[in-house]
Amino acid sequence: MGTWVFGSQGQQRSVVLALKLAQIPLWKKRTGEAPGVLLDDVLFEFDRKRREQVLATIRNGAQVFLTVGDRDFTGDRVYCVKSGNIERESG
Repeated sequence: MGTWVFGSQGQQRSVVLALKLAQIPLWKKRTGEAPGVLLDDVLFEFDRKRREQVLATIRNGAQVFLTVGDRDFTGDRVYCVKSGNIERESG
């Protein structure tokens, strides 16, 4: 039996991200602590509304380290890598 693939690449990414985000409350319940979540540029294909929904989902449930490739992002602490150096953005 062959492998079936349904959904566009963006839809598949959305499903994988949803499954990862669904793990946050499970880990919190299991350990009693908020988990650390590493997300590498997962928001680049999402529109503003979907980005905000993802950020709202993760904001209160975990400590999140999120990389983004654009400047259209705000967070509690924002750092920028310039010429191999990490600099904290003012804000």
